Amino acid sequence: MKKFDVSILAAAVLLLALAVVGLSQGESEDPAVAKVGDVTITESQFSDALRHKYGVRVMDQLIADALITQEAKQQGITIDEAELNKQVEALKESLGSEEAFRQSLEKKGYNEQTFREALKIVMLKDKLFDKAYPVTEEHIKEYYEKNKEKLGNPVPALEQVREKIKDKLAGQFRAKYEDEWINGLEKKYGPTLFDPVLAKQKASQ
Repeated sequence: MKKFDVSILAAAVLLLALAVVGLSQGESEDPAVAKVGDVTITESQFSDALRHKYGVRVMDQLIADALITQEAKQQGITIDEAELNKQVEALKESLGSEEAFRQSLEKKGYNEQTFREALKIVMLKDKLFDKAYPVTEEHIKEYYEKNKEKLGNPVPALEQVREKIKDKLAGQFRAKYEDEWINGLEKKYGPTLFDPVLAKQKASQ
């Protein structure tokens, strides 16, 4: 399973949840989220603090998710339930139990449904990126010829290490080209920030 920034995704989920709660309750209400002595910390104070401290990072993640979703829709690329279930079950197995999986999600601010939604975006991204920057047979053979002495003693046959090399090169391609790829999607779909705080933060990046 590919790695992704669960802390930023969790913050994005939290900010969206706060926005939905605020809309459903109406602008006149500002419920308390904490109290320290006689000082009340309200939902709007909490939301504003998150927005100023993490806003542009969270917005970048949300925009990237939207770009990925839009591009996947345009290209007809999907993630079916079987693919998603396979990844979720692999994670549960790696953590040792269903309970360990649930506790891991809770620590990051997820339940299984919100985690599956975030994971689906990651899997869509991987499919799209691999299509845009494919690891070809030529790439694999070139890497093998240059590095086969480092792959084991005796040197393994190419077929024995093909998938290992492909995964390694795919990781290198992501590190090198992912920002370039996302920037290309931004130019294609032209996201616009309407929040002046976030727009200012974005401009200063």
